[in-house]
Amino acid sequence: VYTRTGDTFPKLTDRIRIAQQNNADLFISIHCNANDKKTITGSSAHILSRKDTRNPNRDLFDENLELTKLENSVIQFEDDQSSYTDDSPEDQILNSLLFHANFDHSILFAQLVVDNLAKAPFHKWGRGIHQNDFHLLKKMTCPAVLIETAFLSNPEERKLLVSPKWQEEIAQRLFKAFKDYKIQYDASVSSTGE
Repeated sequence: VYTRTGDTFPKLTDRIRIAQQNNADLFISIHCNANDKKTITGSSAHILSRKDTRNPNRDLFDENLELTKLENSVIQFEDDQSSYTDDSPEDQILNSLLFHANFDHSILFAQLVVDNLAKAPFHKWGRGIHQNDFHLLKKMTCPAVLIETAFLSNPEERKLLVSPKWQEEIAQRLFKAFKDYKIQYDASVSSTGE
């Protein structure tokens, strides 16, 4: 199910609603990155997380606050921003439960995306998998990954991103990541069939 099929801008809440109404098993949000520094390149995947599993005293939400603010800033382009109020205590409990239920599968798919996408001529940007408090990821009721394919602001990567050949290649790499995820997910829940 696509949240859009043309040059439109669905609200973040609409994207979440579409996933929930269609009982999504996995939410994939595909983007092109940009930066003021035109030399920055690479692909990455973003998942919802709060703590670094290797260092429990490290708060990843605080470290990624500026990136999170930038990613969530698209809310300003929406006519009705009333649904983006602070979460109630009940919402916070639900968000925590959803986060714990979906974290392992989100990180599994994110790793497969980075493994498949960050190959020549693309490479991994930073840590490859980034952990953020993006509104879109926080409200998902299923595993969710936001993918940054490459940097539009980098002239070399922009050439690839606008090329039909490389658009197809990127799509094939992401589809391979999804197929690998599906095989591992089905094995983890003892699912059979198509």
